Amino acid sequence: MKQPFDLAWRLAKEFRKQQQDSRFTSFITKASIWGISLGCAALIILLSVMNGFSEALEDKVLSSIAHGELYSVDNSGIQNVVTQVEQLNNYPFVKQAIPVTQSPGMLQQGNSMHGIGLLGVRIDQHPLAQFTTAYTDIEPHRLADAPLPVFYMGKTLVKNFKLQPGQVIRLLLPSSASADNAKPTMSFQAPTIFNGILGGEINVGGETDNFLVLADLASVSDVLEIASGAKGVQIYYYDAYQAPQLTYQIGYDFPQAVYMSDWTRTHGHLYQDIQLVKVVVYIVLILVIAVASFNIVSSLMMGVKNKQKNIAILKTMGAEESFIARVFVLQGMINGFYGVFWGCLSGIVISLSLPHLLNQWEAFTGTTVLDSEMYFISYLPTSLQFQDVLLTAAIALFLAFLATLYPAKKAANTVAAQHLH
Repeated sequence: MKQPFDLAWRLAKEFRKQQQDSRFTSFITKASIWGISLGCAALIILLSVMNGFSEALEDKVLSSIAHGELYSVDNSGIQNVVTQVEQLNNYPFVKQAIPVTQSPGMLQQGNSMHGIGLLGVRIDQHPLAQFTTAYTDIEPHRLADAPLPVFYMGKTLVKNFKLQPGQVIRLLLPSSASADNAKPTMSFQAPTIFNGILGGEINVGGETDNFLVLADLASVSDVLEIASGAKGVQIYYYDAYQAPQLTYQIGYDFPQAVYMSDWTRTHGHLYQDIQLVKVVVYIVLILVIAVASFNIVSSLMMGVKNKQKNIAILKTMGAEESFIARVFVLQGMINGFYGVFWGCLSGIVISLSLPHLLNQWEAFTGTTVLDSEMYFISYLPTSLQFQDVLLTAAIALFLAFLATLYPAKKAANTVAAQHLH
């Protein structure tokens, strides 16, 4: 006769209650519960932080850098650039295409030199406009009537060189003659001098603020002698993670020879680092949960040994082996459920309050955990996702279930005649 489930449930709770009377067995049981709780909480918290970094990468970095880039192979620039940009903007997967002229260079301040990346764009139309701040303490007529173009420079660059608003900035750029010269030569070409007035700062965050200089597209193209008015085109896609495939698709169909690049070649290490850390977190903390779950084996084996007489009585009363096994599986799963419940609850609470707690810690200690000059954000982002909580709970409960199988089998195989005295 098949025994009802509610009877197995009542026996499992009763056995677990009696097991707590033993101090050592109770300690092992509590250790398994708190171990599972700690593992679940840590996994949820760290996954929330990794998700937060991924979203911050998309919201800040991928909204400020080009997803794809096409550059002409010579100094003539993109032919019919206006028409080409219009055609690119007609692609359904292209969010925005912008003509640009880009060049490496050097910032010269006194006897100091520093490498920079000069980007010539229509600043008001470029996504970087949201990260630029014009200096308000410069007299408006000074910029409007200035014979020099206005530069927007990275915040870290301005800070390190102690540059002042309205100051004349000197950039040294590769000469157009050396750029077009395909033959090797032992002589050095004199660099092109490009002067401008510091009119604002760029605050993207991370290493970008240490080298980026923005200037008007026309002035940069003129100084570099780009005949078409733009050296290349920057492309922003609706799905930035499809940038490599989409950029190659556009580049192969482009009517002139161009160099192709995408954000995964320049900033892809950020995304790869986040994904790598996420995988490592999964592996390490699942192992922590597994170790804690298998403490259930020890507590259940002691429970089986202490309850052998009870098992023998149950068998003489007609209890089947499957029923005995079910009782001890349920007993172990109760411990696993408690651990998962408290672990997930504490993980959710801490994940939601972690940014506030970190801000309080920084205010109390006067330290900065994430420096915006080194990282692309200055705060700790968290993004709690329901599927991560569900997956964590499912993995922990599955491991707890596996831990109950061996003790349950040993209990089911108990020979009743050996323990009835």
